[in-house]
Amino acid sequence: MKKYYIHTNNKQEILSLVSNVLDEKPTHPTFFSAECTDIEIKNLKLNSNVLKIESFDELIEVEDATRSINSIGRTSTPYATGSYQGNGNWGLIRHTNDSNPFPLMDSTASYTYTYNYDGDGVDMIFLSAAMVDVDNAEYKTGGVSRIQQYQWNTLSNMSGMETIDYSSSASTSNHAEGVLALACSNTYGWATGARIYIIPRDQVSDSTHYFDAAKEFHKAKVNAGGTVRPTVFFASYGYAGSSTTQSERNINFRGNDFTEYKGVPLTVRVAENFGGASMLEMGCHPQFKSGYSETYLDKNSIGQAAQDLEDEGVITIYSAGNEAQKCDYPSGADWNNHFTNTNVSSDFYYNRGSAQWANNSIVVANLSSRFNTITSGKEELYTSSNRGDRVDCAAAGNVIRLTIPSGDVTVTGTSYSCPQIAGMAALVLEKYPSTTPYQMRKFFREEAISSSTLQTGKSTLTTDLGSYGDPEYFNNGLNLQGYSGNITYLDPTIPFDPTTYGSGTISYTAPSTESQKINFTIDQIKTKLASI
Repeated sequence: MKKYYIHTNNKQEILSLVSNVLDEKPTHPTFFSAECTDIEIKNLKLNSNVLKIESFDELIEVEDATRSINSIGRTSTPYATGSYQGNGNWGLIRHTNDSNPFPLMDSTASYTYTYNYDGDGVDMIFLSAAMVDVDNAEYKTGGVSRIQQYQWNTLSNMSGMETIDYSSSASTSNHAEGVLALACSNTYGWATGARIYIIPRDQVSDSTHYFDAAKEFHKAKVNAGGTVRPTVFFASYGYAGSSTTQSERNINFRGNDFTEYKGVPLTVRVAENFGGASMLEMGCHPQFKSGYSETYLDKNSIGQAAQDLEDEGVITIYSAGNEAQKCDYPSGADWNNHFTNTNVSSDFYYNRGSAQWANNSIVVANLSSRFNTITSGKEELYTSSNRGDRVDCAAAGNVIRLTIPSGDVTVTGTSYSCPQIAGMAALVLEKYPSTTPYQMRKFFREEAISSSTLQTGKSTLTTDLGSYGDPEYFNNGLNLQGYSGNITYLDPTIPFDPTTYGSGTISYTAPSTESQKINFTIDQIKTKLASI
């Protein structure tokens, strides 16, 4: 028997057809989880009231770190010429300056932040790979830990969630230690006054419980009345797909189907590692973030749970991922690009980003520590960082040095950009606690932006389809992200009030030069594929 999410327009009827219901999910009217036999799944697929069946096995969770933890001497020389790296979190300096304070950062000095705000009054929920050391002095104030040893299954509708083990025998994660340190540790973090809550993914079998628990937690505070402590939910992982080990049958690129590669049917080319070659031709890195759904949030269990969490008023912040992938927006030219695979129940939509990105989730790219390497006076995204108009801002995530319980380390990846923004969001919420998810996302897209210009890549435009598919393609064009200069900047006094934005939706504007780079005609694509 295997575990599934079953989506239906008649929940009570379909519940009666399953012998082992795991969680009825009363807060989700259109899906539940169950352990089913192959026969049950076969019969459910024939039922007209079953909309979609998702196997737990299809939800591949990947940490967004390119070099998650590397031991390194604390006083070694900077990472590379034109880079900066000291004995701490250089983001604390970079993101509290309106422009790059390069002379201050090209040193081995420790980096500190002069606090006007510290996240006091804010609850931060960290969706981690595993448990962290709850006795770590980095999270203590006056000898008392800010990490709350909370049991999520005591909340309404969460009785089916596992009891969390906070003891020293619980499995810990260096990745989790590094991420949490940048968000709210006393030495390296921003929100040194926030309360900390942990949801360790390795202890929770149902992925939708991550989001449901946080939602019920915040809802309980609202229902209690009085002053409601705002909640930040952040995670440095994503749901990933892979095209190199699967059986592709069809690629749909901008509304057109391709079933051949070099004139040979895709079913034949699989043995020749079709995925690793031709997916690049369609702008898809062999590893990519995936929404796992032909209708994205409408029928996807992870997407629905994540959207419900945001709709409850929780600020959600996620890492963009490290696939050098374009992450488009719903009306964008590449939003519906996908390929069909016989090994899974859903098509892979490879330009949609990760399944848990809700409408107003803040998605964070990795700002490289390198400077002046492409264009004088400009900074750049780290090569592997995902990008595109759905990515909201860039924060320091490259060669950051930390001391965690296992020792001195250096970390790189969007995993470590995400907590920078999560910590900063907590500071904003301390001053403006009623800020909504829409207002916070708009703030980081439009107000919290450095005056420096972000160099997204080489200045030479490329129109060749092969270069479009190459991961380095996204470094070929100044404004592929949709706007320039989106390096995060937070004035320590936080003078701008995000609540003045009111309500609305984020608008997207395609780069004016985008047509020069990626709007290929179908004839150009076919010619390119035939000639490779």
